[in-house]
Amino acid sequence: MKLSFPKVLLIDDDKAFGEALSRWLSQLGYQPSVAASASQAVTLLNQTQFEAILLDLQLPDISGHAIIRQLNHLGVATPVVVVSGTTEIDDVVRAWRENAVDFLRKPFRIEDLSAALEKALKRTAVHTLAAPPANGAISPSEAGHAVANPAAASPAAASPAAPNPPARPAALTAPSGAPGQLRPAVAKLVETLKAGGVRLPILDPRVVRLPEFLTSQNWTLEELADTVTRDSNFAAAILRSANSAAQYTRGKEITSVRDACARLGAKAVVAIAFEITVRGQFTAPKEPYKTALKESWRNAVVASRVAPVLGEMLRLPNREDLRLVTLFQNLGELLALCLLADLERPAGAEYTTEHLAKEVDAMHEDLGAALATSWKLPASVIRIAGRHHRPATEQESKDDKVVRHIVLASWAIALRAGFTYFPRQDTIQPGRFLQVLGLTEEQIAPVYEMIKTWPEDS
Repeated sequence: MKLSFPKVLLIDDDKAFGEALSRWLSQLGYQPSVAASASQAVTLLNQTQFEAILLDLQLPDISGHAIIRQLNHLGVATPVVVVSGTTEIDDVVRAWRENAVDFLRKPFRIEDLSAALEKALKRTAVHTLAAPPANGAISPSEAGHAVANPAAASPAAASPAAPNPPARPAALTAPSGAPGQLRPAVAKLVETLKAGGVRLPILDPRVVRLPEFLTSQNWTLEELADTVTRDSNFAAAILRSANSAAQYTRGKEITSVRDACARLGAKAVVAIAFEITVRGQFTAPKEPYKTALKESWRNAVVASRVAPVLGEMLRLPNREDLRLVTLFQNLGELLALCLLADLERPAGAEYTTEHLAKEVDAMHEDLGAALATSWKLPASVIRIAGRHHRPATEQESKDDKVVRHIVLASWAIALRAGFTYFPRQDTIQPGRFLQVLGLTEEQIAPVYEMIKTWPEDS
């Protein structure tokens, strides 16, 4: 599947700053482009549709304020975030009056950038890229005229109206189809997804660095401990998990996060941090999506704790890999539920959780692979998030087959333990997955008792 990450244009003549900010944008899941001048920005804006613009006010050829005015004059809906080192309060006030959505004063943190872009992207449609300018392309001469002849600027440029967000495509509000069929709205969403036109949520800034500890060896235990202790919830959960994981020498309690990280290992630490953040990242205000999201995530958490137990029964190495892989098997379902919740349902249309389950099934594996890729998660997680129910189209290695069936068996065990989220899931039996692994129902019977002892946040 072709992936399309939100495109962001940075207009700034500071080369070093542009390179550093581009790295941040890539880390946050955006596709950055950089223009060192207004003329370069004009060329890029006429070639590419961007979801947001980061704009420095002090450019070598044209004022940043003039660029904002020109965008407003042409009816371009792309939101603008001003990033500037200016200390003049007048510049801040002017930027707000010109409908900039946010103002970041240099230097700023990656968390500030993430929040500003999330705010900016609320002005764009959730499912599709922003619409092209309605009133024509931007030209260098027009932008230059706005600066050289401010008195000649049009009333719209002098007092711009707030740009309107692009309208939701009609296909996304189409009435429900025949029973048992995908709604036209959902069919269009699946088509848009496969074409790479679905905007993917960025990784929570609190865990944005954690994938590095899974995909690289260039880190120290101190760096891992320092990263997780920046959030008190992470630190507390990691200490709880380390102290409940096993009996320690002389029963001494671990009080150091560094020691807890050493005991658990990077993969378990990352899994714990993701458990805390991801469950709060995917929400929906209405039913049945709200409950389905909550229960789907609870299933994933329980399954992620079952998987290492199955790995131990099979005497597999690196059993903590299984915890992270299984935790994210439902990642696509979470995103699918959020996207479906945003679709409008016609008043009075029959819509059941059975319909919802069918719609989620139509897209969740494609979404899972896309989101895991954009978050730079390990390749093993991407494979499982994208293909856990469907066998791989290419030859599946023996190890991959074992991991995939451990994930499916853990998911089914969680369902049988009561952690269901769609109708009739309580009839799904783990036996067919266990059989592939050479395990029996009798062997895994104690797991159900273990599940009862697991606190939700451990």
